[in-house]
Amino acid sequence: QSGRVDELHLDSLCAGLANIVYERDPGREFESLGFTVVRVQQQRGTWEPKWAVVKHPGLRIVVVVFRGTFSVQDAFHDAQFSLETLPCGVEVNSGINAAVSHSLDAVRLAVRDALRDGEGCRLLVTGHSFGGGCAALLRLNSLISPSWGPTLSRLTSVDVVTFGAPLVIGSHGEGAEASSLVEALERESRCYVHQGDVVPRILGARSGELLARLAEGRSRAAAESALYVGRYRAVGLFRVIWTHGSGRGGKRDEIREVR
Repeated sequence: QSGRVDELHLDSLCAGLANIVYERDPGREFESLGFTVVRVQQQRGTWEPKWAVVKHPGLRIVVVVFRGTFSVQDAFHDAQFSLETLPCGVEVNSGINAAVSHSLDAVRLAVRDALRDGEGCRLLVTGHSFGGGCAALLRLNSLISPSWGPTLSRLTSVDVVTFGAPLVIGSHGEGAEASSLVEALERESRCYVHQGDVVPRILGARSGELLARLAEGRSRAAAESALYVGRYRAVGLFRVIWTHGSGRGGKRDEIREVR
């Protein structure tokens, strides 16, 4: 139970960071929460999204945070619904993967710099909306990129925490390697969706049906019947934030889980 509380606290912290990175100059706000800013990369051109790498020495965590949909360029990537198959056999959203690919090496170098003191840290990769999609695909790409190996070996664990993110993993994967990679991402990922958040765009008209099913606490199979008739699948533990409001019989807001 104590581990679960710790996890929820970390995820709440990620939510705050995912909000702060929208600011024009987020460094001061990161520092106000006790973080050391390793790097803030502003959006450059059409392809590279805005992201930051920060470290909290007391909590022994390094966080990679991607900004959510903010610009015309981000919306362009969001709209790239087509799939591409990576050499490992995993299908991914082509637009968001292109954005991540242009950031992959720079993020790796920033994480490496954050670990220069030799202290083992936990890595959290996070973002809202488009940024959450980037977070998931950054983690996937780090698992298949040899250049990431030395950096990953210095981490105690990796978590992917997303908020209202689109689905980015395709329904079809080929081979044992693809299955193993998706299973790893499944174990590490926690995906938060608010009942009123319309950002998981890839679900299109089915997003309302999905949220209703998740909020009712139905089985994963039932949720899948709404979610995965298309070309994408959900990966990770889904937590729906269900707000009842102050005037509805005194019910408390809650988080309901579906795997």
